[in-house]
Amino acid sequence: MERVPSKYLERIVSINRMIIIGEYHMKKTLIATLLLGMFAVPSFAADAIKIAITGPFSGGSAPMGISMRDGAKLAISEINAAGGISVGSKKMKIEIIERDDEGKNERGALIGQELASMGDLSGVIGTVNTGGRARGRQAFAG
Repeated sequence: MERVPSKYLERIVSINRMIIIGEYHMKKTLIATLLLGMFAVPSFAADAIKIAITGPFSGGSAPMGISMRDGAKLAISEINAAGGISVGSKKMKIEIIERDDEGKNERGALIGQELASMGDLSGVIGTVNTGGRARGRQAFAG
């Protein structure tokens, strides 16, 4: 199995940008548990590399989660617009799977279990809450 080239991982992770929302400037920080570099792309029979984005897209922590998600989606859309990622002789686009953990630790754990069971998932970006990240990461560890 081949790994996704590190230049694309760096591009996703280095989303520390300023975005403008109306008249406000908001520092963009992508807090990522990016397992993409640790996982080999499972199968090249597919036409896309599946990456999950998980975080609080609703609830009290939604502004942070939405900001993280939008930054990751921006990077992924730029990669896809450039033709995707070269894997062997094939160009593959990134397909995004979103999961809202609502800022709840228990929900983060369930999402982690769901994502860990997906055989065709290449990586996970997220979350912004420590408890949700820790609980979700446990599903991937064992």
